[in-house]
Parts: sequence; C-alpha cells; structure tokens
Amino acid sequence: HNLHLLTREEVRTAFSAYIRSIDEKIRFYNEVEQCLESAECPVHRIALVKRRGFLLKAEREWAQCFLEEYDQAACHA
Repeated sequence: HNLHLLTREEVRTAFSAYIRSIDEKIRFYNEVEQCLESAECPVHRIALVKRRGFLLKAEREWAQCFLEEYDQAACHA
C-alpha cells in the first residue's frame, strides 16, 4: 500500500534485496533436505523441509513477477 511513497529505484532495490534473501533461504532448505536424505530421515520429516522450499520458490516467483509488472507500469506512467 505504501509503494507510492518510494521512488522507483527504492522499490527496485527493496524487491531485489527481498528476492536475494529468498534465494538464500531456498539454498539453505535445499542443503537441509540433502542432509536429511543423507541421514535417511523419514519421508514425512523431509516433506516438511520440501514444503518450505516450494513455498519460498512460489514467493520468489511472485516477487519477480511483481517487479516486472511494476517496471512495465512505471514505463507507461
């Protein structure tokens, strides 16, 4: 709701940082998943980690799409 208070560059910077932070979390959960698989943990425990990874990937996709749409809208404004 408050994006109009920021400059276009500030919005881009903030969303780019957010996407980078999501990427770090995705890498972390991938490493945890590999560790659990190596330790032969039960599938239901691994599934909890995989679920978080899928949610983060969806959030990243949304953030990337929003940033692209924001840029397109800003070009036409």
